[in-house]
Order: sequence, then C-alpha cells, then structure tokens
Amino acid sequence: MNNNNRQEVFLTDEESAFLQKLGMKNRADVVAAIIGGTLLCVGAGFIIDIGFPQDTGALWIGILLLLLGCFCIRWAFRLKGAGNTFATVRSKNTKTIISGWVIRIELTKKDTIRYIFEQGEPVEVKVLLAQTLSGGSPQLSRRMFEADSLQFRHVSLHVVPAPAPDTWLLLQVDYEQFPTTTIILPMTPEDKKAVMKEPILFLKIMAGILFVATFLLFCIGGFRVQFLLPVFGVLTLLLVPVSGILYWWMWKRGAAARDKVVISGVVTEKFIALVRVGKNTSSRHPWYRIGAAAIEAYDKNMAAPGDRMEAEFTWLKEAKHGNMIRIRKL
Repeated sequence: MNNNNRQEVFLTDEESAFLQKLGMKNRADVVAAIIGGTLLCVGAGFIIDIGFPQDTGALWIGILLLLLGCFCIRWAFRLKGAGNTFATVRSKNTKTIISGWVIRIELTKKDTIRYIFEQGEPVEVKVLLAQTLSGGSPQLSRRMFEADSLQFRHVSLHVVPAPAPDTWLLLQVDYEQFPTTTIILPMTPEDKKAVMKEPILFLKIMAGILFVATFLLFCIGGFRVQFLLPVFGVLTLLLVPVSGILYWWMWKRGAAARDKVVISGVVTEKFIALVRVGKNTSSRHPWYRIGAAAIEAYDKNMAAPGDRMEAEFTWLKEAKHGNMIRIRKL
C-alpha cells in the first residue's frame, strides 16, 4: 500500500519549456546519430573499396567503422522512443508531487535514484545531470557511481513518467528546510577570463581525440601510409564541423555574458557520475545539489550533504545561467 502524499498538478511554464527543450535536444541527437552513422558506413565502404583485397588492414578498419555506424543508427531509434515520451507528458500538461519523510536515497543498477520514504513505497527516479561546468544541457542517460543525501528530511519530488518502465523523471526536488540564496552581480575581469578558457580547452580536447583516433586506426590498418589520409579525412569530416559549431556556441555565450548569478545554500544531495567527451575521454565528476540545482564540479571531496557551498555562473536572461565560473565550499 502506498502511503506517500501524492498530488496531481499542472506543469509550470518553466517545466513545460524544460520538457520542450529536452524534446528538441532529443530530436537533434536523433538526427546527429543518423547522420554520423551514415557517414561512418559510407566511410567504411570507401576505405574497403580502395584497399581491399590488396590489404586486409583496410577490411578491418572498414568493418570497425561499419559497426560504429550501425551502433549510431540503432541508438537513434532508441532516442526516438524517449522523445515520444516527452511529447506525451507535455500534451497531458500534468506532473505528480510526491511528499514525505525521506530516510535515505539509494543508487540502483539502472543508474536511477531510489528515494526511501519513512512510510509508503520507495520512489525510483531518473535524475537529469547537466554538465554545468561548460553550460551543457541535461542528459537523460548518464552512468552513475555514487549517491548520498541528507537523511530523515521532509522532501517533495516533482516528477513525470520517464521513458523507462516503473520510473519517474525528476523535474524538481524540494528539501523544505533548506532554502537557497540567489543574487545577480556584475562580472569582474577575472570572471570573464575564467569563462573564456572553456572554449579553448574544448578545442584542445577535440584535437586530441582526432589525432588519437587516427593513430589507433592507423595501427589497426598495419601502419599503411596509403590508408592514413582517408582515415584522417573521414574522422575530420565527422569531428571538425561539430567541434566548430560547439566552439562558436560556447564562445558566443561567454562573450555575451555581462552579469553572473551566485547561488549559495546547503548541499542536500551529492552524486558522482560519468562525464564523457567524445568517444575515448571520460572522467568521474561530482554533482552537488543546492536547492533545485544539481551543480557539477571537479573535486569529489569538496563537500558532503549538510555542508554549505556557493556557485557562480554567467547570467544569460534567456537561459537563467550559462557557464560555470567557480564553485567553493563556504
């Protein structure tokens, strides 16, 4: 029997816009996956055609690219299913608020968070963690490793049905005894300098991925010089346009910022999850929840639930906050 306090209410305008943004991102991911998969398959055929049967190395490179292309296309169809869920939720325009005393939270094997209530059944939710260090959008599928929270607190979960069965999508969580403080201040020259470092770092990472991937495929191909240029060309065709668009977008956001938003309060939840850049680079980053915001950081030992923290972001009126400037424990 479920004894949690549950209430059906209408979505706020902000939540409806957020779900619309998730749907748009989902559609963009579907298109990108299909285009990327198609280019990989075409590139595989090109490499095999010019090298096989004279050299079996070309065959193995082609097969590898073909498998990656098929994986991308398959992933696109999985993403399309999630997009249909977002559309259904927005059409109903309702959410569920589940309230009660939470004993603790648990991380499940499905990378979801289970809220254990003092009374009633546990509630399993998908937590959307955005890469706030670079102003990224929330990601529905992210590998998680740790989860911790304040215990024996009265909590309200604002949820809608998630694409996965028997799971909710967490829109907002309120620890009612721990409000946050938010102020807007002018950016200093030091703030501006910190923000503009991010696009340059992104380009360095993408360049590193390009050359490492080219070298690995060159090795698989038996160090045949005649295959180096086609492999480099295919990877460049895939990475350079995407990298250029993302760099321009990050630079524009940083250059346009004039003010910053400062959020301070008690850490109510802490997550450690995977951050991935490209196909070969990943790291475990912590997220600290301060009020409604789950904020990414680099230091996993910076704070724990119950500590006070302060985070600063660029202030973009149309998006509330953009790139991270700094975060620290108070």
